[in-house]
Amino acid sequence: MNPMSQEPCQPPIKPIHFGENEAPELTERIKQLFDADQMARQADPIDWEQLSSEDIQRRVEISAHLTEGRLNAPASLYCAAFIFQHGNCPEHYQLAHALAERALQAGFDQARWIYAATLDRYLLSVGQPQKYGTQFLIQPDGTRVLQPFDQSTTDEERERYQVPALVKQTLRYM
Repeated sequence: MNPMSQEPCQPPIKPIHFGENEAPELTERIKQLFDADQMARQADPIDWEQLSSEDIQRRVEISAHLTEGRLNAPASLYCAAFIFQHGNCPEHYQLAHALAERALQAGFDQARWIYAATLDRYLLSVGQPQKYGTQFLIQPDGTRVLQPFDQSTTDEERERYQVPALVKQTLRYM
C-alpha cells in the first residue's frame, strides 16, 4: 500500500478534544497500541493487507478516545502521533503532526523526531517537498530513495528534531 495515496480517510477525521486527566489504564492501552504498531512493522515479510487492516483498527480506537476527550498525557499523544502517521490520507498525517506538536509543547522531548516526520509525510501527501528529509520511498529492489525535500532546511534544524544530517541520511540508504 502506498502511504501517500489519496484514498478516503479510514477512519474519517472528526473534531478532537483533550481531556484534563487521562486514566492510567488508558495510557497503558495507548502504549499497547503503539507497541503493536511498531512490532507489525518488524515482521519479515510484512503482510501489507493485514497491516493495513490492523492500522485502521488502531486509528479507529485512538480516534474514539480523541473525539471523546480522553487523551491528554504527552506519552499517549506521542504514541497516537505514530499511529496516525501510518494513516492513509493527508488529514491523518496532519493530525499526527498536531499530536506530536502537543506532546512536544508539554515537554515530551521524545516527540521531536515524530514531529519532523509527520510534517514531512503531510507535506509530501499534499504535493509539496518535505522539510526535514525523513521520508524515503522503497524501490522494488529494496533500495530507499529520499523523497523531494526543501533544500533550504539546515542540518541544525534537522538536529533540533533528532533527524540526522542530510549527508548521513543519504549515505545510510545507498
